[in-house]
Amino acid sequence: MNDLNEKIAYLAGMAKGLEIDSGTKEGKLLTAIVDVLVDISSVIKNIDEDIEELTELVYDMDEDLGEIETEIYGEDEDEDEDDFFEVKCPKCGENVFIDEDAMFGEEDLICPNCNEKVEFGCDCGCDCCE
Repeated sequence: MNDLNEKIAYLAGMAKGLEIDSGTKEGKLLTAIVDVLVDISSVIKNIDEDIEELTELVYDMDEDLGEIETEIYGEDEDEDEDDFFEVKCPKCGENVFIDEDAMFGEEDLICPNCNEKVEFGCDCGCDCCE
């Protein structure tokens, strides 16, 4: 942003140094263009300042929200997240992600890729898989 402001200030200075005759059509046009560029630069600078302020506010709010989440849900935020298993569909051969409840639940599973009813299991020999 500083570079843009410097370039516009340079153009404004050059236009002033050239002593452009504002009585001619070309002079009026060039003077008006430089004035608009200076105005645009000022507006962009204000927008950048506003964005910087809003960004800081969002970071503060995010931090506050994190503290509230910790208060409500406890220290371990990942505790309630579902566990997903990546398995290969025996029908279409594509890898799919299935949550723990669906994997070991009583309901039939439908592959999201081929829409066929499939059964997934593992070879670990645990009680939950049998």
